[in-house]
Amino acid sequence: MAKVVLLCLIWTGLLYGCSAVTPYAEQPLHVDVPEQWQAEGTVDAAISREPTAWLHDFDSVALHNFVAVVLANNIDIKTAAARMELSRQALEISSGQRWPQLTVDLKQEKTHSEKNGDSFHEQTLSVLASVTWELDLWGRLADLVRADGADYRAAAHDFQSVRLSFVAQTVRAWLRSVAAGRSLSLVQQTCASLQVSEEHQQRYYERGLIQAEDVRQLRDERLRCEEQLSELARRQREELRQLQLLAGVYPAANLLTDQELPLIDTQIPAGLPATLLERRPDILAAKERIVALDARTLAAQKKLLPTLSLTASGGLASSDLHNLLRHGGSTWDLVSNLTLPLFQGGALRGQIAVNSSQARLAWLDYKKTVLNAFAEVESALDKEQDLCRREQGKQRDLAHAVNHEQTLWQHYLSGDESLTRVLAARRQILTDRRDLLELKTERLLNRVQLHLALGGSFSVSQELISRI
Repeated sequence: MAKVVLLCLIWTGLLYGCSAVTPYAEQPLHVDVPEQWQAEGTVDAAISREPTAWLHDFDSVALHNFVAVVLANNIDIKTAAARMELSRQALEISSGQRWPQLTVDLKQEKTHSEKNGDSFHEQTLSVLASVTWELDLWGRLADLVRADGADYRAAAHDFQSVRLSFVAQTVRAWLRSVAAGRSLSLVQQTCASLQVSEEHQQRYYERGLIQAEDVRQLRDERLRCEEQLSELARRQREELRQLQLLAGVYPAANLLTDQELPLIDTQIPAGLPATLLERRPDILAAKERIVALDARTLAAQKKLLPTLSLTASGGLASSDLHNLLRHGGSTWDLVSNLTLPLFQGGALRGQIAVNSSQARLAWLDYKKTVLNAFAEVESALDKEQDLCRREQGKQRDLAHAVNHEQTLWQHYLSGDESLTRVLAARRQILTDRRDLLELKTERLLNRVQLHLALGGSFSVSQELISRI
């Protein structure tokens, strides 16, 4: 018997050794990470794990309150939370399989027989308890628990990623709705100004001071301006509906938002790109999936090894319940079972290959996620600098357009300039104001994208820095 066991162990050792696979979670990414971001801006090295911490950069109490509503009511966030709970339950199931399994069987049997015209009735009551335990000699069950634990952590990171994503979507929709309302207000102010100018010019015409052509030009300019109002109002309603959909309420487009875009005074400090691996929840989730698949690959390898299980059972039997515990007959047995897989048509090795291939795919996805994360941060930083320069240039253009219009208006009042050029100058002012509003909005949207790419805020975590 000892020789048989020894031969089995040698055989399975050879099988196990030939199927060993290096864990992908331990393989390097081979990505040369620079010490500083290559774009002109730089970012800080740490993160606050709370997905709304970076909202303090946007000075809007109404926005903060609405984000809280979205986090509480959004359907996709609730779905992600349900998936995380499912992963936690799967972890509990696999953890429980490492412990002995106890079952109790209560049985009642009644028999009826006849002999020589006589009837006989017999009743037997029995209670049987059994304990089954698979000894985790090689750690296979522990590997499965580790895999489910990694899946649970991945689901938790996915949940944080979904929360961060919907916070960003909410802020973007909020900013666009405010910008749409602000653009509508600019056009309304321009239309009102043209209306006042038209009324003044009408009185001047009635007094014979100007020609009818000047009044007609002002009226046409006002009508062209008013034609834009309905389209701008529709755009604002669309953005409001999008906000309400994010909050999980009926999209009635009756939400009240800010009148002005929020201000951002926070500068982008310096930091280390490598910390991105420690902060983005999608990267952390991708890494945990590799850990889970590595653990399942290792568990599949260990299925080539013998398994040892113990089964103990015992019970009592009696003809009536009163005597079951007092005078019932007792039985018990103890069985040990050693199982060695010798031939299964290549199924075990096939499962090892499948798990290893899945781990490799997860590792490639992880590397792609990391590279995309670096690219997103670099692009956002680069765009931040470009938008700042363009915004400053547009502010200068607007100031020049306002001065030019005032000069032309004075010349028109003195009879040295035509009304056509004055109206063209006013159109240019409106265009520059709307362009400036668009640039400010784009810069705010890009700041949201930067926070999303970084996985959180600019707050410093010394614990995180010390691990780099």
